[in-house]
Amino acid sequence: PGQGCTFTLTLPVFESDTEERESIIPVAEVADSNARPRLLIVDDEAPIRWMLKKLLHPMTEVLFDAPDAEAGSNFADDNDFEVIISDFHLPGMDGIEFYERVRKPNLKQFVLITGDSSSPRVQSFSEREGVVVLEKPFDLNYVITLLRGSSEVDDSLSERVVLSG
Repeated sequence: PGQGCTFTLTLPVFESDTEERESIIPVAEVADSNARPRLLIVDDEAPIRWMLKKLLHPMTEVLFDAPDAEAGSNFADDNDFEVIISDFHLPGMDGIEFYERVRKPNLKQFVLITGDSSSPRVQSFSEREGVVVLEKPFDLNYVITLLRGSSEVDDSLSERVVLSG
C-alpha cells in the first residue's frame, strides 16, 4: 500500500468506428525508418520500463532496457545509443552520475525522469548539459514527440497516457 506505480490511461470516445482509430494507431509508422534511434531505458521500476518499451519499441532501431545504472552502463559500453531515458533515483548511482558515465559523442538526447525536478542539482544538470527533465507523472505523448525529434508536444495524438511512479 502506498508504493509502486500508478498508471492513468485516458482514451477518446469515438463516434465513428474504424476510420478515426486507424488515424491514431500508426504512431510508429510516422517515424522515418532511416531515422529510428538506438534507445536505452534505465529505470528500477519494472512497470515504467515495460510501458516505455511497449510504447517506444516500434519507433526504434534497437531498444535495450536496464533495471539499474550498472546494467545500463554495460549496455552503453557495448552499444552506441542516440537516446537514453533514465530515472534519476537509481540503485548504485543516480541518473546524473549515470549520464556522466555513459555520455558519448553520438548521444543526441538524454531524458531524465524524476519526481524531484525542483532539486537545485537536477536543475543545474539540466541547464548545464541541455538534457530534458520529465517530472513524474509525465505525458507519454511528450516522450513520443521527443523520440521523433520535435521540440513541441504533438497534440494530434488523441491518446493521453499519464505515467506516475
